[in-house]
Amino acid sequence: MRPFVYCFLCLFLGAHTVDGQQSLSEKRDSFLRIKSLVFPVAYYTPETNLALGASGLKLFNKPKEDSARFTSYLNASAVVTLREQFRFESNLILYSKGNKWNWITNFEYYYFPYNYYGLYNYRLVRTFEDVSLKRFTLNNKLYRLLGENTFIGLENQFKSVWGFEYVENGMFYYEIAKNFDQASSLGLGGMFRFDSRDNNLIPREGIYFNVEYLHYMNHYISNEGNSLTSFYNIFFDFRSYFKINDKVVNAFQFYADLNEGDVPFYKMASIGNSRRMRGYYFGMMLDENLIMIQDEIRFPIYKRLQGAAFAGIGTMHSVLHLGKIFFFPNAGGGLRYIADYDRGLCIRADIGFGKKSTRGFYLTVSDAF
Repeated sequence: MRPFVYCFLCLFLGAHTVDGQQSLSEKRDSFLRIKSLVFPVAYYTPETNLALGASGLKLFNKPKEDSARFTSYLNASAVVTLREQFRFESNLILYSKGNKWNWITNFEYYYFPYNYYGLYNYRLVRTFEDVSLKRFTLNNKLYRLLGENTFIGLENQFKSVWGFEYVENGMFYYEIAKNFDQASSLGLGGMFRFDSRDNNLIPREGIYFNVEYLHYMNHYISNEGNSLTSFYNIFFDFRSYFKINDKVVNAFQFYADLNEGDVPFYKMASIGNSRRMRGYYFGMMLDENLIMIQDEIRFPIYKRLQGAAFAGIGTMHSVLHLGKIFFFPNAGGGLRYIADYDRGLCIRADIGFGKKSTRGFYLTVSDAF
């Protein structure tokens, strides 16, 4: 991956944790005491100029009498640049008593540049173009516990893109922008989940399996008028965790993002981010379908400091490109600082390497999967 910053500073010296006060009644509840991790972020790129912001995580305490309850948390980030670009993101996950209900909501609103490598960039030879766009996303999931470790749920997602800025007569224009000026997608569907993990943030044992089905309606707006299309998405996420010995954990994941119909570019599958196929730039390959596996060994180093080594492989395809199959391997390693064992707070730093010397560095909170 191209070095995307010429000067990168993530100022963890500014990180701190805060414990809130209990109520006068001293009742234990997941919202009475909140532990926070907040740190400033600053970096420079030619596309953004100087960017400044903050990122943080809030963990909600679990009552001691409700040991089955998973950790509820909120993470969020906000970045603005000297070129009046911005990015706001948040992710809230809440569990009720005994995990009877689980609500997940994601929010994203940004006007930000990114590198566009074109569609179906299987050979990793395309030169990227700088593209900026405005994007808004709101996603809600609500799970209900059926039986031991088993959940069903409903999901809705709304995503909209507009305000394209791109190279004149370049790849993005011919592949995307000549067809519409703005677009939005509304998806509705159902979910099934089995989750026997011992901890939802830093699991050491158990199985996690989630499958989702959503049907999307697309609305395109262009100079020629409006148009409506549709597609559906099936999503699989299987993970297993087991102890190799008392201190070493093996984590495995199978992941599939499968689409059929008129899939807009902003809903296509992509290899590469801080959680999947680390080492590839997100969006370097775009296609309708993605299948990947990854494995990670997590081991102690010293007290709260732990290490990890990971590797994986993925492939992408679509109905129009069923000829030669291309595989994308990755491998890497990293460090984790376990800030809170009980609730599963860890600070993670990873470096990943992919095909044709692509690479990526990731500094975030929580394990990759």
